[in-house]
Amino acid sequence: FWKLGKLRSLRSLRAGCGEQDHVEVLPGGPRGLGIFNRFMDHLEELCTLGALDGRGLSSVMVTAAHLQPLLGSREQARLAVLAGHCSAQLSTTAVSARDMACAAWALGKLGMSPP
Repeated sequence: FWKLGKLRSLRSLRAGCGEQDHVEVLPGGPRGLGIFNRFMDHLEELCTLGALDGRGLSSVMVTAAHLQPLLGSREQARLAVLAGHCSAQLSTTAVSARDMACAAWALGKLGMSPP
């Protein structure tokens, strides 16, 4: 997930694709969107169960902020929900100042406020 956030465009994932809708450039085309959604479900579950430490939560939030402009509106909403879950969990987890600053930046980039 973190590596996806480092891409400047999801078009980088597939060589030779033309000007297509964001959904179409996910790996596997429309099927890739299902894979992405299942992955998002799993990340949300990890966040809500407390399975991620402060660094992991912060990294997920920063990646969501980087991915947001690359995805369609439905996927952007999923990222916002994921960041909200992470933010809520972050408030109950021991976090370094660096990770807290990164999480705050991500919330601002996503247009959200802390819980």
